[in-house]
Amino acid sequence: MNTLPFDGLVGHDRVKAYLGRLLQSGALPNLLLFTGPEGVGKSLFAERFARLLLQESKNSALSPDLFQFFPEGKIGLYSIETIRELISQIFERPNSGKKRLFILHSAERMLPDGANALLKSFEEPLLSSVVILLSSKKEELLPTIRSRAQEVRFGSLKEDEFTAFLKARYGVDEERAKDHYSRSFGSMGRALELEKRQGKEEELKHFLHLLKEPDPFYPELLKTVEALAKRVEEERERLLKEASLEPKEATPLLTAKKLRLSEGMVHLSYLNSVKELLLQIFISCRDRMVATLEGEGGGITPLAFEKTAFQMTQALKLVESSTPLAHVLESLFIKIHSLTKVELL
Repeated sequence: MNTLPFDGLVGHDRVKAYLGRLLQSGALPNLLLFTGPEGVGKSLFAERFARLLLQESKNSALSPDLFQFFPEGKIGLYSIETIRELISQIFERPNSGKKRLFILHSAERMLPDGANALLKSFEEPLLSSVVILLSSKKEELLPTIRSRAQEVRFGSLKEDEFTAFLKARYGVDEERAKDHYSRSFGSMGRALELEKRQGKEEELKHFLHLLKEPDPFYPELLKTVEALAKRVEEERERLLKEASLEPKEATPLLTAKKLRLSEGMVHLSYLNSVKELLLQIFISCRDRMVATLEGEGGGITPLAFEKTAFQMTQALKLVESSTPLAHVLESLFIKIHSLTKVELL
């Protein structure tokens, strides 16, 4: 299995071999769809594939024939104008080589009109363009898009390659690397977020501690959820500042397009941070359920856990609709706590 062209990227040997065969054959589909969990390397593989296809070295600047598109605006969606821009460019000639390659990140964020317009463009022959859609939620893509594209599936990383990479690249010890693997479900992106927050999770630990209390002190709960929400939201503000996107700091040098693009990516980063937070709450509840089944007094029955998982899904939907995170966490706490108490009565 020849994986050498993708040397340095972690895992996914079958994907490496398949993409290598595509490059060797020269028979490239016009539309590829990279699917799989968040943080497992889809965008890294797409960029490496682009460099190989466009015959650029790993250390060179990105080719003028490589175009990357990201969700836009405060809610992180693709506007129909952006999709039309993409469509107009895929019919143009390459700038310097034989191919033009387009990467659409978080493709599930396309609106139906945009997705249909993109799909219709493939009814005409594309002699020199290849489009790669990246998605961690392929079920949210139009069925017609999924059936038209050549899918390349990425799974979670294997534990041995995952821990070896963390130890070699970041100096993480064996025990912590294995803990990151368990908590991230094999997602390197999530693991690196966990590593970045190492030693900064006191608010989450206290939140989980209060969940186990039979009668938690309500003012203490409010203080905890506000601190937890503040930590996540401060990270969003930091990203906005780094991108020079705060309205009071924006200048005419920042084009409207750049503003929308960066806002969209910051919003998706914020949602990913919230998902990570909810995932850690989910894992804690799961561990308590396992302890209950093993007779160790975890306090959460399987039925309560099933209902808890549903409440977390609802919580994420509230955040996506711009409900303040502190309000969402407070409501989630009350619902989970009441469920565990009821199920144990």
